[in-house]
Amino acid sequence: MSGVLEKDRPRSPRPHLQVKIHSGESVTAAAVGPPDSLSNTLLDKETGGDGKDSVETSAAEKMPFWRTLKLPPSLQWVPANCTWSKWKPVLRSALAAWIGLLLFLIPTTLNTMGQASFLIIIASFLSPPSDPFIAVLQRELGILIFAASGWAWSCLGIKLAYIARSNKNPMPLSQVSSLASTLKQCVIIALFMFVGCSVFLYIKSRVGPGPLTIAIIFGCLCIDISLTTAVLFPYPNYLVGKSILLPLTFHSAVALILSFGLFPTSESAVFTARLQDVLLSLAYATNEHRQHLQKDITAPGFSTAAIFATVAKAEGALAMLASAARLQRLDIIYSRLAPTDYMQLHTLTRQLIVRAGGMNVYYTLIDPTRERFPFTPLPKKGDGFAQIGLRNTKTLHRELSSSLDDFVSKKRFAILDPYRAMLAAADDSSAERDIIPHRHLFNCYVYQYHLMRFATSVQDTLGEIIRLETERETARMWFPRIHRSKLLHRTTWEPSESMERDDDENPDVIPGLDPASQTDLGDAVRRDPDVLPPRNALEKTVNWMYHTAKEIGSGNVLFALKAGILTILLALPSFLKSSGGYAYKNKFVWAVFMGQFTLSRFRGDTTFGLVTRIVSTFIGGIIGTIMWYISSGSGEGNPYGLAALCFVCFPFFFFIRLYWPVSPMTNLIIWVTAALVFGYSYQDTHLASPTSPGYGFDVAWKRFLLVTIGVTAAGIFSFLPPSTTIRLYQRKTMATTTCEMGAIYCSVISFANTKKEGETAVIVQHILAIVSKLKRSLVLKQNVVYEFSLRGKWPAERYQRILELQVQILNLLSQLTSVLEQMEPAWTLAFLKRTRLSDADFQGDVLAVMSLISSSLRTGNPLPQVTPSPLLNRFMERHHGLNVVHEESEEDFGLPKVLTEETLESLQYLTFSVGVATAFAIVMRLDKLMVAVKELVGEHYHIHGVGLPLYHRRGRGVEMRSPVSTMMPGSSAQ
Repeated sequence: MSGVLEKDRPRSPRPHLQVKIHSGESVTAAAVGPPDSLSNTLLDKETGGDGKDSVETSAAEKMPFWRTLKLPPSLQWVPANCTWSKWKPVLRSALAAWIGLLLFLIPTTLNTMGQASFLIIIASFLSPPSDPFIAVLQRELGILIFAASGWAWSCLGIKLAYIARSNKNPMPLSQVSSLASTLKQCVIIALFMFVGCSVFLYIKSRVGPGPLTIAIIFGCLCIDISLTTAVLFPYPNYLVGKSILLPLTFHSAVALILSFGLFPTSESAVFTARLQDVLLSLAYATNEHRQHLQKDITAPGFSTAAIFATVAKAEGALAMLASAARLQRLDIIYSRLAPTDYMQLHTLTRQLIVRAGGMNVYYTLIDPTRERFPFTPLPKKGDGFAQIGLRNTKTLHRELSSSLDDFVSKKRFAILDPYRAMLAAADDSSAERDIIPHRHLFNCYVYQYHLMRFATSVQDTLGEIIRLETERETARMWFPRIHRSKLLHRTTWEPSESMERDDDENPDVIPGLDPASQTDLGDAVRRDPDVLPPRNALEKTVNWMYHTAKEIGSGNVLFALKAGILTILLALPSFLKSSGGYAYKNKFVWAVFMGQFTLSRFRGDTTFGLVTRIVSTFIGGIIGTIMWYISSGSGEGNPYGLAALCFVCFPFFFFIRLYWPVSPMTNLIIWVTAALVFGYSYQDTHLASPTSPGYGFDVAWKRFLLVTIGVTAAGIFSFLPPSTTIRLYQRKTMATTTCEMGAIYCSVISFANTKKEGETAVIVQHILAIVSKLKRSLVLKQNVVYEFSLRGKWPAERYQRILELQVQILNLLSQLTSVLEQMEPAWTLAFLKRTRLSDADFQGDVLAVMSLISSSLRTGNPLPQVTPSPLLNRFMERHHGLNVVHEESEEDFGLPKVLTEETLESLQYLTFSVGVATAFAIVMRLDKLMVAVKELVGEHYHIHGVGLPLYHRRGRGVEMRSPVSTMMPGSSAQ
């Protein structure tokens, strides 16, 4: 990627810095190989000087025909996933499900598994062995532990209910046709059902999306079936849970064996594959930069949307990379490279994302409507310093270093020519002085700086690859190097594989950001305003009890209690003497289970779940019914026909199950319903049972009816208090991210003062986690349309504006961190002085603005009409221009007060200029954020005669200018 800068006046005007960036499928070669090697995947051909990538051409010629099909956008995911590496987990999952089906069809194992043997097929779709062995082991252990816990809890409830019974005469199972429990028994069992399901659903809400979700589903299912069935018996029937746990055990055994033995993969392999996704997106971003820098920004069709989209895609892929790194320390592989060897590559990849975002900042600074740069530097063909497409990584590293050094020492000075002339005119009193605004140079410096930093990060990545290839010469077995197992340990802030499309995320928690590592201002701690810190053991114990009891009033606990009440209401027919037998025969437990898992913390998500579950159940019922009648005809089930049909269909089913980009629960319900229809139909016709719901269409119809009843009850129940909306979720999420943004801001300024080693990596990691949280909220926002309100339209555009400004500020903070890392102490002090970032009064205003915004978003209260904003006027209190230190300043930090040509060419001056431009952009966006939040929540505390605008404008919103009033239109002072 590189940059030779030349002055070429006869060319057509291109009013911005032109930097040649060579095409780069290349960048993927850095670390996308298998775990055993990194360098052997470097592309064979390097990019030509004409800017066309010959690698892309040869790859297109060898592309399979199905990858070249022109499909509608909704089906583009099909050819995108038609690769052998994508089909391996599909075939492994399909074979595991088919083996589970065979165990289900064999009469011996069918009788052994019992009345819920069809669960082995359902579990195959809910928890396919599509992930690496460690991830499958974690998930399957969770399923068995939660299901066993549900069974144990049910047994305790059944035992206590039996103790409360006065008549303990047993009754044979074949005579079960109605309720056989007393009122006391039903109350005790209902209480245990309420507590057990509430606890499991609290864990689901508290932990959030992750590997425990499926485990919690089976835990609740075990409680639902065991306790609704137990009331039918006059004696304690403890073995109902066994019929649930046995099929799950068989499924787990098959899944673990196949994940270890058929196309086995490791967490390291998944990590490298996802690393490739990140680097591919960055390669496309560099291509977009090369193309855009050849265009005239004043042209009508000029747009930078493609650049921002590719970098955003890389940021999304980075979030999935973080989830892959979660279990990497537990990996067991035979390879030259240890699983922990990839941690440094993960850190370097985060840096690449930050650098790529920094180059995007340039396009947010230039304004084609304002005066242009005096001339346009143009690229020189054939030069480049980041063509990652050579097999010889060491040679590539040397070429990259040489080109980068050449650019830093010589070629970047081309943009300084007009300023040299200006300095010469300043020395000659008789010459005419043409003052060139310093923002032009600063903007060009922004792009140059981030381009050089991007190249340096690529250089570091190549150096790390060379180090690994040199030090790891022989393959060996690598085992986990931790003191205690973390197979089931997971905190609420850790990222998960399903978080990108999950619709049940806590607005107060940011996955990927560890709250314990937030050390803003060092000594700043939160205090309880009602009591002093505990002085002894008694006060500490009571304090802990108080906070534990206070947690009962939290959103997660209230949601769990509400879901528990809904569970009891839906299970009520099973506890009544007049309807208990009927509910058991017609499987009312399906409505209970579906209702409790359709209810979400947010009303819009519940309504969305209601609609999608009804539609998904209908589609799945049709698929299951068709499969049943194709395999059995008009008969009552043919094991050979069903096995043959599933052998053909399962690969296609699991391809859709794993790669269809829709809501995960929508995808699951379709295949779970299909499996339940043909699985339950076969079980009903081949296994003796006290009740018979039928087979084929009868099962599909009852399933659809009961699901509709359950989800409708959940939808109605979601309107009852406590009721939370996605609108509130959006506000709370933005309040949380604003609060964390303030902590990040303090960490960045603290780093400027202390320069602690390793702190930048933590700051960047936290920034990326917050940005990912904000971008995921865009997906969740789509369900707002399901929240019907007669009060008025939801201001989606205003929320979108706040989100965009927060993302921009966070990205700028990451750029500022990079700049401060490269700045020498004296230049850092001068930077802090010029930008007032070391001024306690100004910093108090900045933090007050962030605190006001966060509190207002969380509570919905209006903001004061007079606030510390606008900050920009105070930020630009003194005009410096191109000078480093103000001419009237008493301190010069050993730096020249008057700009010289030597200073202008200094790399530290370039870094200093980028820092000033970045700080300016942050302060300006904080002012815009304050206005955007005021537009959302409104204002109060009006004072007549204060804050009179320098211009008065009628209309909606506030136009950002300098200076600017943050008073809303219509609130003019008198």
